[in-house]
Amino acid sequence: RGFDAGNGKPCVLVTGGTHGYETSGVQGALLFAAKEMKKYANIFNIAVCPCVSPWSYECIQRWNPKTIDPNRNYVADSLAE
Repeated sequence: RGFDAGNGKPCVLVTGGTHGYETSGVQGALLFAAKEMKKYANIFNIAVCPCVSPWSYECIQRWNPKTIDPNRNYVADSLAE
């Protein structure tokens, strides 16, 4: 389900899996989405991206296939994709 970022509620982004070897973040984001998110939906616009770097998660690596650390490249037009 989507949300309207212009509805006046603060926006929250929940992420996991930025570094593939940190697998608990993916599980935590999924658990939050399944069990807790509804409690906060009236207060916040919430987006959940449980696995920021799926290749890294599958390969249990810190970097993406281009050996770029996604956590160090949260900028526009980043090569991290």
